[in-house]
Amino acid sequence: MATRWVMRLGKASCWKLVRKPAALAMQPQQIPQDFTYPAGDLIFRLATSVDDGKLRAMLRDNQMDSWVQITLEREPDYLAAKNLFGQEITIICEQQAPPHAPVCMYSFGLLPTHVNGIPVQLGYVSNLRVERGSRNRIRVLRRVYQALKHLTRMIEPAYSFTSIASENSAAIRILNANLKGMATYTPQGAYQTLAIPTQRARKVINGDVTPACVDDIPELVSLFNRQARRWQFSPVLSEQWLASLEGSKGLTLEDFLLWRVRGKPVACVALWDQRKLKQTVARAYRSPLSQLRWLYNQVARLTGRVELPAIGQPLQGIYLAFPAFDDLAARGIIALVSHALARGREKGAKVGVIGLSPMNPHCQLLEKHFNTVSYHSQIETVSWPEHPLPELGTRPPQPEVALL
Repeated sequence: MATRWVMRLGKASCWKLVRKPAALAMQPQQIPQDFTYPAGDLIFRLATSVDDGKLRAMLRDNQMDSWVQITLEREPDYLAAKNLFGQEITIICEQQAPPHAPVCMYSFGLLPTHVNGIPVQLGYVSNLRVERGSRNRIRVLRRVYQALKHLTRMIEPAYSFTSIASENSAAIRILNANLKGMATYTPQGAYQTLAIPTQRARKVINGDVTPACVDDIPELVSLFNRQARRWQFSPVLSEQWLASLEGSKGLTLEDFLLWRVRGKPVACVALWDQRKLKQTVARAYRSPLSQLRWLYNQVARLTGRVELPAIGQPLQGIYLAFPAFDDLAARGIIALVSHALARGREKGAKVGVIGLSPMNPHCQLLEKHFNTVSYHSQIETVSWPEHPLPELGTRPPQPEVALL
């Protein structure tokens, strides 16, 4: 029971939109910065810093309900977490009539990713939240899709994909029902997120694991993209992006850890600490766990399992982002991940979170070696009737969990 909740602390569902492959290198698209779309008695518009309080309140007030209620939040500044990787805007939907009460919100972004092994521009929609009085209203969902469709036409997307939590049966039922006025969802493969406790991790002391430096950037980019193109919807690293990291988003170049063989990087993983930007907060536990959480945590400390935070407190987790393991790195994968977890513990994190395809052999290797807890989701493509879904090949999906 407790282990199931730990992985629900991962990601809410998010939609993503893909451009045709050749466009990325030619002329990257830009997200419109003046978007408005009236839909009946509602209006969708670009959110600004003036809306910060409304946005953060909608995240706090929309709980994911299971044996524990959690909220995925952006405190203390909603917009501080934008543009983590690529471009991002947030759309807020309000009643057109005074007092212009908020109805829902979602974020839309564009980021570089791999589709069929080719770098493309990928859009994504996340943080979809609907106010309590409008939940379960198909009319509102249809208008969300109308506004999303209007926005994506401005950048000519070919199709989209989404990550849906396996436990989110309500979303699966609605989105796969092919209701009139909504998009068509097609399953593309499973995705697995692993939570690994940091308390028993050990550092590598022989010098095989080192932080990346400026001189490592070309080899790091080559290593990661060479492995990432094996997977569908994986991110595309660039030398420019790596060189621009200065820590304001919780990540620097030195947070990338490299496993070396004879001095050559053959594996990498990045410690991405987003806790000052985004939080997963426990809001309520169902009985009897609400009374026995203290006992579970005592056992967890003794057995090396993940502890459950107190009500109103966030999970102290850190992402093991951008994992890439060359074929020569088999003996170093466990050492590299353990080293990263130990570094995360020094930063105050109790859990390291990594996302991989279940078809990735390194996923089973990590599960076998570490005391992991798994969270399962389904990757589905989202297409419009006038844009038939293209052939995607057989690559299993493996997006970056820190970006979902």
